[in-house]
Amino acid sequence: MIAWIGYQRRADTMKQYWAYDILHLPNRFKKKSARPLDYLIKSFKTIKTLLAGSPEVLWVQLPPSPVLHIALAYKFIFNRRLKIIADAHNSLLRKQWIGFPGTVSLLNRIDAVVVHNFKVKEELAILGVKETNIFILEDLPCDFSAAAATERETPYVLFPCSFDIDEPIEIVINAAREMPDVDFLITGKHQGKLSEELVASLPANIKLTGFLSKATFEQLLCNANVVLGLTTRDNVQLSVANEAVSAGRPMALSNTTVLRSLFSEAAVFVDTMNPLSIKAGVAQLIANQEIYKEKSALLKAKRITRWKGQAQLLRTAATI
Repeated sequence: MIAWIGYQRRADTMKQYWAYDILHLPNRFKKKSARPLDYLIKSFKTIKTLLAGSPEVLWVQLPPSPVLHIALAYKFIFNRRLKIIADAHNSLLRKQWIGFPGTVSLLNRIDAVVVHNFKVKEELAILGVKETNIFILEDLPCDFSAAAATERETPYVLFPCSFDIDEPIEIVINAAREMPDVDFLITGKHQGKLSEELVASLPANIKLTGFLSKATFEQLLCNANVVLGLTTRDNVQLSVANEAVSAGRPMALSNTTVLRSLFSEAAVFVDTMNPLSIKAGVAQLIANQEIYKEKSALLKAKRITRWKGQAQLLRTAATI
């Protein structure tokens, strides 16, 4: 798989089943003005990797859209038999990517477009992608081998965050203010995303962890009293919800159509923009932890079975 981004668990958990290697190409430069140079370097490395590897099947993670253009150019110049599968994340629907010249047309010329939920499939079809070429493949639950955490006197909520515009950070902060006896651990690189004034005003029970190593994050995840996943977008699957199921942890999620369709058997759903709703959901989960741990474990088994069925449909249709 070619992914012009850093590590993401989805690609990692699928690689054994689909037998692909992953080439991660995260941004080298912080300034957006340097993005064209960044993409030029990534294009060169992508082509170099394809020429060296000569794959029969190529997975590309979208967005950004230009990686799709590179993949098809390679196919038509060097290997007409190459099968191309696009793993289309919901952010592909943002105007800058779906509106990138040629993107919809090229999606209709590859072997399969893989999406994470029914909502993204519907939206891509409306935009002109052939529905017969779109396949739903949800996130595959995985197993963790994280070490046990040291004993904590205070229960904690883990809120994995990319500080994107759909994540209601200030709402979570206000919810934490309502629960001084519960710690809220917010992961992710917040520098440049949160104002200094906001950081200085945070209550004592909010901990900004910064970027964490994979091992440290998994340890926090596997020992969390509650995993919190919030989005204001209705078409988002939330990777953290699948991670919570994988780890068998209680989870509070945004009350969206997509998340209800995927996790209704194990989650407590909250009003994304209401701190008191989040407070109530977290309190319910902490008071009934063992019940919700068991629910997550049961849902994990069901999701693995469903994923295998979806994968088989894709394999058969695309003959991969």
